[in-house]
Amino acid sequence: MIEFLEYPNGVPVYWRNETSGKLEGAVNRLFLGTLENGDLALLKTYISHWLYCPSFTIPNKDSLLQQLETANNASEILKVSRELLRQGFDPF
Repeated sequence: MIEFLEYPNGVPVYWRNETSGKLEGAVNRLFLGTLENGDLALLKTYISHWLYCPSFTIPNKDSLLQQLETANNASEILKVSRELLRQGFDPF
């Protein structure tokens, strides 16, 4: 599992800068549609890191966290990330 304990410079850690080496593969598989065991948990942790960023004001954060919590596939993860992008936040 990956952990994000801090927000360097007040912003989330971007997936390419995450240091466990696990997230990059999960992100690539997300867009290829080939998620493996454990990828959903990694991606949920990563997107929640963006949602909880203290310097971001996300009006529907609670709703997005609920959607993220119940997401069971790539399509549902991408739905949350598209909503973040619509609001100006690009986790991917």
